[in-house]
Amino acid sequence: MSKQKNKPFILIAESSVRQLLASFVYILILLLLTTVFTALNTRHEQDFRYDSKNHCIILPEYDPADPDNYYIDNRWVLIPNVTDKDIEDGKVTFDDIPNIPHADNVRISSLNGWNDPGPDAVWKNTRSNGPELISFGRGNRTLAMTYAISIDIGSGSAFHLGIPNINGSATVFCNGIKMGVLGDMSKKNSGFDVTSGYQSIPIYPDENGKAYIMIAVESDAGIYNPGLLSTPSLNNKTSDTKMIFVPAIWITSHFTLLVLIVIGGLMISRTFSRRGKLFLLILMLAGMIVYHLYDVRYLVVDSLARLVICYFIRVFLCVVLTQFIASLLPPETDRRHKRISTIHSLSVTVIGIVLIMILFFKRSLIGTTYPSLTTLIFSSVVCMSCVIKLMFLYYGDKNLSLGLFSTITMYFVFLSMQSENDFIYNIPLYSVYTAFALLLLLIYFLRRYVHQYRELKDTTDHLQYLVNEKTIHISEINRDLLNTNKKLMKNEEARKNVLSNVSHDLRTPITAIRGYAELLSSAGDNMSREQRNSYLTNIIRRSVQMERIVSDIVELTRMESSTNEFNFADISLAMLLDETYMLYETDLRETTKKIFLEIPEDDLLMVRADQKKLSRVFDNLISNSINYSGDDAVIKIRAWRSDPDKDISEQRIHITVTDNGIGIPPESINLIFDRFYRAANSGKNIKGTGLGLSIVKMIVDRHDAEISVESTLGAGTEFHIVMKPAY
Repeated sequence: MSKQKNKPFILIAESSVRQLLASFVYILILLLLTTVFTALNTRHEQDFRYDSKNHCIILPEYDPADPDNYYIDNRWVLIPNVTDKDIEDGKVTFDDIPNIPHADNVRISSLNGWNDPGPDAVWKNTRSNGPELISFGRGNRTLAMTYAISIDIGSGSAFHLGIPNINGSATVFCNGIKMGVLGDMSKKNSGFDVTSGYQSIPIYPDENGKAYIMIAVESDAGIYNPGLLSTPSLNNKTSDTKMIFVPAIWITSHFTLLVLIVIGGLMISRTFSRRGKLFLLILMLAGMIVYHLYDVRYLVVDSLARLVICYFIRVFLCVVLTQFIASLLPPETDRRHKRISTIHSLSVTVIGIVLIMILFFKRSLIGTTYPSLTTLIFSSVVCMSCVIKLMFLYYGDKNLSLGLFSTITMYFVFLSMQSENDFIYNIPLYSVYTAFALLLLLIYFLRRYVHQYRELKDTTDHLQYLVNEKTIHISEINRDLLNTNKKLMKNEEARKNVLSNVSHDLRTPITAIRGYAELLSSAGDNMSREQRNSYLTNIIRRSVQMERIVSDIVELTRMESSTNEFNFADISLAMLLDETYMLYETDLRETTKKIFLEIPEDDLLMVRADQKKLSRVFDNLISNSINYSGDDAVIKIRAWRSDPDKDISEQRIHITVTDNGIGIPPESINLIFDRFYRAANSGKNIKGTGLGLSIVKMIVDRHDAEISVESTLGAGTEFHIVMKPAY
């Protein structure tokens, strides 16, 4: 006995261990994915030859067959307080740089923008070790900084300058000519721009192959890392097109996978006990895709708005993750654990709202590390609490794996959202995690769909086998019923003969008794004692004969009616009507009378009843319809279930028996269920005692059912029975 009790616990423990091992393997896969992706998609420092005399970077001779890009992350000059207007109007030129405040040997920082010019930067023409930035008051309070570099590209060559990640609006000049604007496009209307997945500007050197590049960046003073955040690259037109095309295809694949998840999930979720977890999962995936669109500037807004939106989405994803984990809680969980889960979900939601409200009312925090640091701590605490919650409340449940995988994925996503990686293609690492999770989720849905399809197919095959077996069994029953019906017809004929004989036998002794009684009454004292005794003896003998005949009739009635007790059981009304229909259809086959049956194909119409008694009800109703409908009788039997979408207590089973007979006079409708009552138009040629409908009413009442009748003289009659379903 103890082994049987321990077996479920052992199975639960083994299942949970497998789920934990799978989660550990999943973490290793994500770490491997991170390592491979970082190695393949990170811009690496390149050591170019530098002409110190002319302060110029000399690139290798351009080879059209060489697909490599040139990444220039150092040797830049940083000039504070110089705007694009100053360069465009000629107030500041590349030749003026030695005479104005600037920093040499500047390295592009992917974390702090122009606030971190690198360890080798040297400030010149300024008293302090750094610039004093001036606010230009354009729209919001903006600051300006210009990056400059001279490059020897080689004569006849043309390149594209690519900088995918910029906090601010960057205007690119080559040899004093404005080439275009990169970055957040704060001077343009917001919108959707597919090419923003990788932004670049064409660079045309002069006749000597020299390109003097100046990049004037204007950024909101509230941003803590303004300026260039990605190492600038020089690449040919083919590579530049590839840089735009690959991120666009990547984000399109995200949308495709999300659509497949939505469609497949809605199909599979019909079998879920609760569909809320699917919608939360879709909401979480959609939130990550929207974050991707804003973060890599497919949705073009100003830098400050982008930082705020990304912050809100990160907090929102933490809240949705918590609600998703809560939705996985098994329905049979006890109240204490449900209360713990509810408190955890509400706490995270409230904290998330508080964090958003703090930033809303204290906008000065936007320009600090508050958004990134807060969401990093918040997401770490949320993910850790979700793991503890899963281990404590979901141990042994099938949803443990889904919860752990989702939490692990989101933790990796949150960590990568905080980092500013210098990618070759503008495909952030968290989007790789998202795509990988979407792919696994799609495989999960397909696997579950295939599994359910196989189970459904096996069930269908089994049902088909049962149907075939039942059909054969019903055919055998039908043959037996036909044979039984033939025997019943013979028995009915014998019964009629018996009744005819009984009637004749009863009439004979009654006539004799009456004759002897009349003779005794009329003779008076003139009859001798012996003759009177003879008549009395004959009367007694005839009475005994009549008593015997009555006793035989009572005994015959008892055999035909079986017993007055009702034996209730769950029976199929559809099958009972079908059997009844087949009997009468056989009886009427050689006549001009027709009988029809209409029952649902997918509903057995189960009721709790005495099958024999209920069968007698339909026999009486159908027999009456046939008797009172003439040679062209059309009898219609119909059964159905009303309100099938409601609760079983509100559903009802309806049965109607309709004919096209002589009908019932209106004044007789309320009397037809009385014993021995026959309507005035029933006719002398139609046999009957008037007990049939009273028997029907008694049986229907004993089944807690209702019977009603509608009739039109000369048009026909319909009897309507309403019963309660068993299930």
